Order: sequence, then C-alpha cells, then structure tokens
Amino acid sequence: MSDETTAAIAVHAEALYPSECCGVVIAGPRGARAVRIDNVYDQLHARYPDAYPRTSRTAYEMDALQLDRALGALGPGERLAAIYHSHCDVGAYFSEEDARAALGGGDAPMLACDYLVASVRGGAFELAKRFRWDGAKFAEVA
Repeated sequence: MSDETTAAIAVHAEALYPSECCGVVIAGPRGARAVRIDNVYDQLHARYPDAYPRTSRTAYEMDALQLDRALGALGPGERLAAIYHSHCDVGAYFSEEDARAALGGGDAPMLACDYLVASVRGGAFELAKRFRWDGAKFAEVA
C-alpha cells in the first residue's frame, strides 16, 4: 500500500468521523488508488432496525450501486486490491463482524482481496492495518 493511498484513506476516515468510512483500493499498472464508497448503514438502520441494529459509528454497509460502478470501471490491468473501512475510537483490528460480512455466510471471502482497517481516535487517523484470508481465518499482513 502506497503512502499516497494510505493518506487518502486517512483523509476519508477523518472526514467521516464519528462514522465509519468505507471504500475500495484499486491497483493497476499506474499504482493504487482509494475509491470512496458511501456508508449507507444509517439509512438501512432507519428502514430495517432489526436487520441493521447498529449505527454508522460502529458499522458500515457499502452503497451497492457505487461499489458495482467502481468495480465495473476497472481499466486494463486494474484489479480490486482491498476493501477498506475505519473503526472509530477502538483500534485497527478485523472484528468478528468484519469477518462475517466478508464471508457473506460462506466459508471463503466473497471478494478475493485484502481488507484494510483504519483506526481513527478522537477524529484523528492513527494507523491502518491490512488483513488477508489465509484459507481458515483473516490474518494481519505485516
């Protein structure tokens, strides 16, 4: 992950604090770039509180149309490198909820990519950690 991409994710995470941000990292021949995707969790919570019991402070749900557009617009040689989101005031770790969402009820991630979690404390970016499916669980990538 380039410093420029990490910086873009940091700016996004700080801008949306105290809500979680989310997006994707696209990698290709000209490097990597972060693409912001709206977190629609609060709208889903308002409409379906039983199915979406939390708020955007502790959960994210990517806007499906924006995600589809981002992946559909991949250029030659580009690929989905990572899905990212932030955690507010709790650190950069891959939670059980993060794993459930990535697995989508299956026994392997729905999308073959890394997962980045950015920690934002008090509105300031702290750090980001990268996680990868190792065939049995999500493990931190050093």
